[in-house]
Amino acid sequence: MSKDYYKLLGVAKDANADEIKKAFRKLAMQFHPDRNPTPEAEEKFKEINEAYAVLSDPEKRKQYDMFGADGFGEKYSSDDIFQNFDFRKIFEDMGLGGQGGQAGGRGFDFGSIFGGGGRGGGARARGFNPFAGGQHAQAAGSDAEAEVTVTFHEAFHGGEREVVVGGQEVRVRVPPGARDGTRLRVRGKGHPGQGGGPAGDLLIKVHIGAHPLYRFHGDDLECDIPVQVSDLALGGTAEVETPDGQKQVLKVPAGTSPGQKLRLRGKGFPNKDGTFGDLLARVVLKTPKALSDEQRKAFEVLRELGL
Repeated sequence: MSKDYYKLLGVAKDANADEIKKAFRKLAMQFHPDRNPTPEAEEKFKEINEAYAVLSDPEKRKQYDMFGADGFGEKYSSDDIFQNFDFRKIFEDMGLGGQGGQAGGRGFDFGSIFGGGGRGGGARARGFNPFAGGQHAQAAGSDAEAEVTVTFHEAFHGGEREVVVGGQEVRVRVPPGARDGTRLRVRGKGHPGQGGGPAGDLLIKVHIGAHPLYRFHGDDLECDIPVQVSDLALGGTAEVETPDGQKQVLKVPAGTSPGQKLRLRGKGFPNKDGTFGDLLARVVLKTPKALSDEQRKAFEVLRELGL
């Protein structure tokens, strides 16, 4: 079941770190078992600890805000949530009971509520979950995410790139035909595992830099080809350079209009299955900037003829 951590602590979603800490301390004083020894308070105490463990950590809070409660729950286990969260020290600083604490005169031991996990200096050790009996259970690390921008030709032909994640350089292979938004997976390069478990994977989102000639049009590519007015009217040819560097002569039918797209099948971007999309050549009118006397006279005659 998803949990609204902001609602549990009674703070707004744009609350700053001090506001979150103040709200947590207030609720902890109210529901700490030393002060409120009821089953309902115990459950509430667990929930506010979990909420504070997430919202007090900038990275976990960012992930929670990005993916929402449900998405965050899929990415983070209880072990992940309480990693490096020393709840015992927090309560001792507040004058509340930890292991052997005296607050409330009850000598509260975290092990009594967290299943024996109250020994050994809090939840600093990786893999420690105060809600799971303090066991260092083996668990796979969570996936890490990164982004990389490649050139059009790198995406077209494929290649290798180095991505720096957490100070570590990771070499990633970009397959031919990678599209903008493609996600690449590098096994074992994510966050470390817990209790000897395997590391998670690194998920890399690919972005493709703009190209001066080609642009994506669905599964196809599109480019502009300048055609002079006589070839539009009478028909002719135009030369097109395809993404693989070849020159193609394209037939321009008589009566072609500016903006019309002429299709070169199989001359576009590579697909995952090894086939290629099409290249759409968009006709652009090539207007002469300087006319000879003879050309000017010819255009004047055409205008007189209604062309």
